[in-house]
Amino acid sequence: MTNVKWFVAGLKPGGFSRARTNLARQGFETFMPVREVRSLRRGGNKSEAQPLFPGYIFVKFDPDKTQWRSINNTFGVTGLIMSRLNVPQHVPGQFMNALIHKCDAHGQIFPSENITIGHIVRVVDGPFIDLIARVESLPKQGRVALLLELLGRATRVEFSPKSLELATAG
Repeated sequence: MTNVKWFVAGLKPGGFSRARTNLARQGFETFMPVREVRSLRRGGNKSEAQPLFPGYIFVKFDPDKTQWRSINNTFGVTGLIMSRLNVPQHVPGQFMNALIHKCDAHGQIFPSENITIGHIVRVVDGPFIDLIARVESLPKQGRVALLLELLGRATRVEFSPKSLELATAG
């Protein structure tokens, strides 16, 4: 019987590419979900993929049949997240399955297309990044209206669904 599970390893600053390459050389499967983030830089709109969990990478292996301690000595990795029993702490399979199914083959998270009135969403790019708000209305095709608290008063602001991600169902 196989005991293959996903685990989390911490990354050194800027160590993602190096860690992924060296873990692959050792035969480990890795996964790092990313999302498209747009920002205004030097008067232009710049788009780049950023990790959903900065500083961490998921690593898949069987802790009973794998020399997993080698991960802690891999270039780019700071070490595995460990449990109190000094063994790697696995990530629940249901969580990983859901996360993987929300991504394409490159780990890019699909944009939320099922946003409806009442859902709680998080803004993922632009000047309102990381703001959490409830969807007020869907005024026209391809737009989502949120009611934001700005300068002490409620203000209706419209967003593209690509700029939002579902936080929880409303």
